Amino acid sequence: IDNYRGRGINGLITSTFKKMDVVEISDYELRNVSTNFLDSVSLVNFSNTSFSDGSIGTDLLKRFQIVFDYSRKKMYLKKNSRYRDKFRYNIAGLRIKTKDWQLDTLIVEDVRPLSASHKAGIQANDILLKVNDRQVKNLSFERIYTLLNDVEQRSTKVTVKRDEEILTFELFLQDIF
Repeated sequence: IDNYRGRGINGLITSTFKKMDVVEISDYELRNVSTNFLDSVSLVNFSNTSFSDGSIGTDLLKRFQIVFDYSRKKMYLKKNSRYRDKFRYNIAGLRIKTKDWQLDTLIVEDVRPLSASHKAGIQANDILLKVNDRQVKNLSFERIYTLLNDVEQRSTKVTVKRDEEILTFELFLQDIF
């Protein structure tokens, strides 16, 4: 899945989202791992791209208690209660940002083409007000993304403000892998 990751000094940062069958880290084996591979155009201004083969990030790391031993250049992992959680990804296709660091105003920065949000009619610059009738200003980013991407729900109601109009959309979520 082509994925918009954000904006950098040199413009858009894009990647390809994939599911990896297996990732092995030391004695641990994780399956169906969500990962992003940066687009070569996004990497063009990096002097050394060897670190950028792919990104697995917090969705993998949250499954472990992590200790860094900087003096020995080692990292120790111990699985925690989230170890067996399913790997998540942005099924809804929305990328959200805050307005001028105001955490109570969330703006749709980007809508991934052909995603559930795109098909429903949500647009960039819409102001996100509610997800399933819950005010987003009272929710954490993690909770908002959980509600927006709960494939078990199959349908999610999203209310936005576009210009001066309040609009409600129904997203029909489906696992795309």
